[in-house]
Amino acid sequence: MAIVGRTAALGGMTNHLRNPLGGLPDTESSRIDNAIGDTLIGITLCGMRDCAESFDGVADDGIHQLTWGVVFSFESTGDLAITWTEDVNGNPYRIAAISAEQLLAIESVVPEDVSSVTPWSSRIGRQLEGVIRHSYETNWGYESSVDTWHAVTWGLEFMFLPGNVLVAAAQHDCCLSDPTASDEIVIASTPKAIDELRALRYGHREKWFSAQ
Repeated sequence: MAIVGRTAALGGMTNHLRNPLGGLPDTESSRIDNAIGDTLIGITLCGMRDCAESFDGVADDGIHQLTWGVVFSFESTGDLAITWTEDVNGNPYRIAAISAEQLLAIESVVPEDVSSVTPWSSRIGRQLEGVIRHSYETNWGYESSVDTWHAVTWGLEFMFLPGNVLVAAAQHDCCLSDPTASDEIVIASTPKAIDELRALRYGHREKWFSAQ
């Protein structure tokens, strides 16, 4: 787990943590890093047409299921879109930080501004204090005789004083039982839901075998 951002220390001091977001391309890491310290002014959830995905209200389990992801809008640095993608170093999916234009250009995407809706409204007007990158180890893409492991980033946890928001590439129906990164997005908005998603994946190693 890597933390990038700023966390408040005792006495009003600020501790700057600039550890690289290993496992993500430089362009994606830069998008995330640039948003840290900026003020959140909008949240747009991105579902998929004809999938009956809910945008409003508080999910009973604190987990919101969306096919495409979320766009965080910041006062100075603009929009940051979080979705899933295929990755040659993933297994075979991972979380991704792309431009809002890329995400909203998807033909089936249905965006909905939820900035004034609970639980998202409590984060509006707040500074992004930092981002926690969550990953596990996988050997996807390597022959079974080669024990080569690398990190796949399955989630990004955005730190706001009213409460963190964890965006994860995870299968909707199995996000609390199957730790494997998937081509769907779940967003955890409560401490309990965030803890459950993290606990399942903590120390996980995804063993894959290439065809012989």
